[in-house]
Amino acid sequence: MIARPAFNPAEPFDAVANLAKREVAHAGVLITQRPEYKAAEADDVDVGEAVMAGALTAVCGIVMSHFKESDEAHAAILAAMADYLPQAIDQARSILGLPPLPEAK
Repeated sequence: MIARPAFNPAEPFDAVANLAKREVAHAGVLITQRPEYKAAEADDVDVGEAVMAGALTAVCGIVMSHFKESDEAHAAILAAMADYLPQAIDQARSILGLPPLPEAK
């Protein structure tokens, strides 16, 4: 992962990242309003895990659509996603008013 400067909404990378974050978050809200979600929730299904599994698959597909179809490209995407994940968790926690997770020991 490339170290990025502070968020700048006028910078194209940041603008697209912010757009994706907002649109995916909106999709998350819409998912919770669907009958399938409500039925699963009523059946005590772990809807959080189910949403995470589906959302991660969708994000992988979206990202993969921007690269050639090769094992090497897909392995590079996996590595980049693993690099970005701690930052994404901390940004999501920040949105919820929580501090970054402490460093793992």
